[in-house]
Amino acid sequence: MAKEAFDPAAARGRGEGELTSPHGFVEMLEARQRAADSLLCVGLDPVIDKIPESFRRISTAGEISQARQETAILASFNRVIVDATHEFVSAYKPNIAFYERYGELGIDVLRDTIRHIRQVDPTIPVILDAKRADIGATNQGYADMVKGLGADAVTVNPYFGIEGKGALDPFLALGDTGVIILCRTSNPEAAQMQDVIVKDPVLGEVPYFMMVARMAEKQDKRIQMWR
Repeated sequence: MAKEAFDPAAARGRGEGELTSPHGFVEMLEARQRAADSLLCVGLDPVIDKIPESFRRISTAGEISQARQETAILASFNRVIVDATHEFVSAYKPNIAFYERYGELGIDVLRDTIRHIRQVDPTIPVILDAKRADIGATNQGYADMVKGLGADAVTVNPYFGIEGKGALDPFLALGDTGVIILCRTSNPEAAQMQDVIVKDPVLGEVPYFMMVARMAEKQDKRIQMWR
């Protein structure tokens, strides 16, 4: 497939919010898993220093900043990864930090990547790995950001609470957008907090992450649990 040049202005002009799937996230994910016969979720977390040299030879007209050069490389790299893997995946999961480090240019790359996934196969869900959370008013801003980027689901942090206006309600009000609540992470340091024994009113004495999972499970059906 021929490489399409990355145009930041075009990425910004595509219309925020118009990419979200018309189907619920859980239904969309399960349908894709069946169609692809796969549970593979591909992370799109590009780091410029780890990208092969062949992707750094993108020709551009005139002099441009290093940030523009690097984001053009990231956009091209993401497209090639999607083109090579889309037949085998059940979802893509870009982590927003890898794009936010470049400011508006990086967010343009994220928009471009989501757009390319939609063009290649609109049945593949896009999970925005953001792990965002705060009190209610700030959460509303985060929720608006998720909607604007057109992701099918978002990861969130339960530390501020799960249920209520001051907790995750703004995310839960996103309609068909999935909300994936962080329970247990793989980094060794996670045990310092996530494995602390707490007294849950239903489960008794359990690690903190199990209490979070129990609280998430009883919430709205838009929250999906994987075991």
